[in-house]
Amino acid sequence: MSRNNRGTGYGNRHKPIVLIIGSTGTVGRHLASQLRRQADAIHVRDASRHADQVQQWRKTGRDAVYIDLDQPSTFPVALVNVDRLFLLITYTVSMLTQKKTLVDAAKKAGVSHIVHLDISAEWDSTVPHYTWHQLIE
Repeated sequence: MSRNNRGTGYGNRHKPIVLIIGSTGTVGRHLASQLRRQADAIHVRDASRHADQVQQWRKTGRDAVYIDLDQPSTFPVALVNVDRLFLLITYTVSMLTQKKTLVDAAKKAGVSHIVHLDISAEWDSTVPHYTWHQLIE
């Protein structure tokens, strides 16, 4: 079965699955809420590094997956059948590795569209904080 025609288990026709990294944060929570209003066209999958949060979401009927950005072994299950990825990661020393390994895994899994919310600066910025982010862009 080709990727574009695969079944998702969420109905007969394929709705794009959007995995939201950052579902518990201000932006991710709002985005998930807005996308759920388009349930006829989009399937939202929430992600959290907190297993208890994932279980709570599942009890309410939401598609939710555990993902730990410091453990790339958790990426494949979270990315199953995902078409689109929203990526918002807290600013930490580990963010470069987390973003790079997740984007690589998403590409390998066949994710066709990634939205990465971050900061930006001029291409020739010498401010370390900004250049770190540009490495992922």
